[in-house]
Amino acid sequence: MDISTTFDTRQSTVARQFRTATTHHRTTQQNLVDGLIELRLPATGVKVAEKAGDFDRFANVRAEAYWHLRTLFETGQIMIPEDDELINELTQLKYKIVNSNGTIRLEENEEMKKRLGKSPDLSDSLCLAYYEPPAGVAFDIGFF
Repeated sequence: MDISTTFDTRQSTVARQFRTATTHHRTTQQNLVDGLIELRLPATGVKVAEKAGDFDRFANVRAEAYWHLRTLFETGQIMIPEDDELINELTQLKYKIVNSNGTIRLEENEEMKKRLGKSPDLSDSLCLAYYEPPAGVAFDIGFF
């Protein structure tokens, strides 16, 4: 087996893991990150339910990551293809201020699934692709 065949086989394995990562437990998700790293692709696991780096402003990493994405759009640092499904997911996301300090919390994925009739996988993928974990902070994989 030559190196290109080995690479293609590994890519296929990682792709299969990616498709199932959101429906299985942490081990499958960690295998996805490990597989990407093995392919020498940059990958960092992110557990979005964890406390945000700016915990006074955001309820969790998910809110912080989406707010960062919002800032990228507002400042013209990101452009996306004309994809109706992605645009719908991004524009349908709701947030609320949860305390007198102004802490921002996004609606849960389950709530959004009920409203959209599907999981917001495209917007979640875009959000995680542009999220930059704070330096020196170790993250675990999981988008729940």
